[in-house]
Amino acid sequence: MALIYGRHDLQVGLKVAEAASARRGWPLDVIENAADGPAFERPGAFLETLRTEICVPLCPQAA
Repeated sequence: MALIYGRHDLQVGLKVAEAASARRGWPLDVIENAADGPAFERPGAFLETLRTEICVPLCPQAA
């Protein structure tokens, strides 16, 4: 599980995401120059982050 979050989300501040990440032990990936819709605002950055998070438990480590 991971949190992917827009740095400039005004509805739910970054401090809430940081607290949830710390409380649950989930990694927090912050998308720069995005607010509450990073998948729409920065689709390339969002997909790169999503691919990385999916690959963490599934992909063999690079040699």
